[in-house]
Amino acid sequence: MTNHKIEKKTEKQFPMLRIGLTGGIGSGKSTVSDYLTEKGLMVLDADRLSRELVEPGQPLLKEVEQNFGPGVIKADGTLDRKALGEIVFDDENARQRLNNLFHGRIIEEIALAADRLERAGERAVFIDAALLFEAGMEKMVDEVWLVDLTLDEQIKRVIARDGSSPDEVRRKISSQMSSDEKRARADVILDNNGTPEQLIEQVDRLLKRRLGNQKSKLMRLPILLLTLLLSISFIGCGKQGVTETDPATSSPPAAAVKSDLVSLPIERFQTLNPIVSKDEGVYYLNQLVYQGLFRLDRNLGANSVLAADYSYNDDGQSVEISLKKDIKWQNGKSLTAEDVKFSIEAYQAAAAGPGTLYEPYIAKIESVQVKNKTAVIIKFKSQTDAAIENLTFPIVSKRSFASTAATLVTGHNYLPVGTGPYLVESIDPGKQVNLAPNPHFQGEIPKNNLIFRILPDKKIAAGLFEIGDLNVGLLKESDRDARFNGKPVRIESFTANEVEVLGFNFRNEALKNLNVRRAVAQAIDDQRLLEGCYYNSAISNDTLFYPEYLGIGKAEALLPYDIDQAKITFQQSGLSGLNLKLIYNKDDTSRMLAARQLQDDLGMVGISVTLAGLDWAAYTGALERGEFDLYIGGYRILDTYDLRPLLASNRNLLGYSNPVLDSLLDRLHSGVTTKVKKETYTEIRKLLRTEIPYYCLAYKTYGLVVSENLTGNVKPFLQNIYNNCETFRLTEAEK
Repeated sequence: MTNHKIEKKTEKQFPMLRIGLTGGIGSGKSTVSDYLTEKGLMVLDADRLSRELVEPGQPLLKEVEQNFGPGVIKADGTLDRKALGEIVFDDENARQRLNNLFHGRIIEEIALAADRLERAGERAVFIDAALLFEAGMEKMVDEVWLVDLTLDEQIKRVIARDGSSPDEVRRKISSQMSSDEKRARADVILDNNGTPEQLIEQVDRLLKRRLGNQKSKLMRLPILLLTLLLSISFIGCGKQGVTETDPATSSPPAAAVKSDLVSLPIERFQTLNPIVSKDEGVYYLNQLVYQGLFRLDRNLGANSVLAADYSYNDDGQSVEISLKKDIKWQNGKSLTAEDVKFSIEAYQAAAAGPGTLYEPYIAKIESVQVKNKTAVIIKFKSQTDAAIENLTFPIVSKRSFASTAATLVTGHNYLPVGTGPYLVESIDPGKQVNLAPNPHFQGEIPKNNLIFRILPDKKIAAGLFEIGDLNVGLLKESDRDARFNGKPVRIESFTANEVEVLGFNFRNEALKNLNVRRAVAQAIDDQRLLEGCYYNSAISNDTLFYPEYLGIGKAEALLPYDIDQAKITFQQSGLSGLNLKLIYNKDDTSRMLAARQLQDDLGMVGISVTLAGLDWAAYTGALERGEFDLYIGGYRILDTYDLRPLLASNRNLLGYSNPVLDSLLDRLHSGVTTKVKKETYTEIRKLLRTEIPYYCLAYKTYGLVVSENLTGNVKPFLQNIYNNCETFRLTEAEK
């Protein structure tokens, strides 16, 4: 853990003004913090950070359990805050132990975040911390603002807020530093004995005196964009030191020069060990360091990587794989069949213990046997789960672990040993991971170095992107194009594995009628759906399978939008006055909008639709009980595209049954040749297009946002976000 020495800071020392914001329970501190954020000022929330530090999988959660016992962990693996609070509330020693665990980590993270903001050109940042004085964080700031009120008013407001008794509130207040001591140590006191409006007036006067008309540099981006960036996983290439110039006054740029040092952002992670890591950013980083026996291409076809060839035994349940010759680990040692066997057994151990991202694939494997130094025999549990697409997980070096059990140990300092194009040269915990070309890589060795810079707070990403310190970021949000309009970036969109569907309940006799389902399909205005509900960040597709799966077909709507034809088709069903109940999750805006559009579209055909927007629990319950006629939902599907849970008889939510389809789906995921797999999918696609158990409303797309100064063959796809990363270079004007 990087140690940050805390010293009292002054305006002369720091060009960025750092202001601490604190206050006791019920003081109104959150009101001020929220207002500052709404004003576009940067606020680092220590209380929120403390919650993130004890999320499942975080090292600090384990330390809390070790210090306070298993009783502070709930059955779902999350921290039981109530149980922990009862332990420390009346025990000063226990409370001090807890503070010792948290305060150092929080200070480190906030120091890193503030440093990044200062580098990004921010002029002011607020550090929101209820225990600012207790943690010694006043030494990190230039001045402290205290939100304060009388004890009687404080008690009254807490009672009104959460229903506590007066005695409970007094006990909570007495466990904190006294207001008298806080007032003596604060630089500014905000009196909150009046109305919220009066409190905000005081804040406005202070802001005017301290900051004048200054706004956050980061908030040149719209506030909605900053909100968007809070949920972004930035996993691309970036650069440092880009500044903006006024085109009216600046001279033409000098000749561009290339930089081979590419900076990529990554969020905080627990470990780079692929066996147990569950972090999305690490998953993509490890694609550059490790290789699997096979890898999926952009159409989800399996291509050999470490495997030279393979053949299935007569039982169709076992596959013999020969490894490529002369594959070496980054340390120069040769890849052997023992490494493959060790890797599979390590993943199996992880699946039985702490868990692994690759559990759905590993769960299909029964055993692995070494045939000779360069060949293994992998036996699957079922003939209908024996597809080589299940063998795409990273292969690790047996020599880099003392035992299978050692692969389950996590740690920030774990240095991967892989066979991929890059190697992890060093890790600076809390700051960055440095990747260099792997000199033993069998393919073309990269000519650039990569720096994965660790972001302690997602808010920082917005400013780094705006000033050019971050050059590539993955955006999953649907309104990304509108929010980045006019920015010096381009967006490379690619198809995601998230499909939006309209499901038909086959328990309803009317919906068993194919002409009804066809009429619904013809009545849906796909273009309006994509534009109005999914913000043009989705595409049409004819089935639930990935668009152009295995290179077959193309991304298009099942049937052309044609209201007149839809009316004719509905008449051919022999039904009239049909009224259908459509359920959807009311918390999903896109699905709510889609439901309303479908209600309008089908109404034009003569099909009346009653909408039922439900919360998540009620929605899933209604699906399981079959209490719907139509439903709008969405699925994120594994790369193997096993859709049997959605389509197989007796397994799907629709009550749909088709033995022929069942057989085809089983064959698709068996150990068949590529030719047979394509032939099988062609039959499946034809059947789904005919029967229409689901209507594909949209396939979502993700976007790789790329700054204008990044060059290279940027061609991302779902299974390889960093595709062609070795060609990435940065251009900048000569100084």
